[in-house]
Amino acid sequence: MAVWPTGIKLGSAELSSNTPQYSSESANLRTFVVTIPSHRYEAEVETVRLAGADRLRFWAFVESLRGASGTFDLQLPPQSTHNNAASGSCTALATAAGAVQVPIAGAPASQAAWLKAGGLVRFAGHTKAYCLIDDVATNGSGAGTLRLNAALQRDVTLGEAVSFRNVPIRFRLRPGASPQRYSQSGQDGPITSFSLALIEAI
Repeated sequence: MAVWPTGIKLGSAELSSNTPQYSSESANLRTFVVTIPSHRYEAEVETVRLAGADRLRFWAFVESLRGASGTFDLQLPPQSTHNNAASGSCTALATAAGAVQVPIAGAPASQAAWLKAGGLVRFAGHTKAYCLIDDVATNGSGAGTLRLNAALQRDVTLGEAVSFRNVPIRFRLRPGASPQRYSQSGQDGPITSFSLALIEAI
């Protein structure tokens, strides 16, 4: 897996949530929707303007991805950092793939909204990122439930750690996207920003 270059910041980012569906509309205008139990995040990101060594360093990172073959983790605030201020930690209880709720244990007790809706979580044995669709309340024993935006792509095991601070999304370049390029003229070349079309690697 490639590593996003240290110190290279984003100038802009647009995050999309893709839940695949089939739909049809009857003659009497009823709409029928079938949701496929899958999900991925997609993003359009652009770096700040880069010059000199930073420009070449980022170019080398893009080259290392070898098109859509390589993957990398990238945090996208505010979703990735929404629950950074939450105290404590938690682990998951065993939950089968396909579930949209995951029970947890070991969290701070008696919290009305320990984790806030809108933040991302990732399980230790997964690369998929999930969004919390409700605040997470805990009882006097520190138990609660994570309600997720999408069905689990694989089983969660008993005691699996749950990450909720600085949660990255694992991306790859979108297959078929325009190749990366830049041009330069003169001795030092221009200051350049890079735009990447990304899809979550699931």
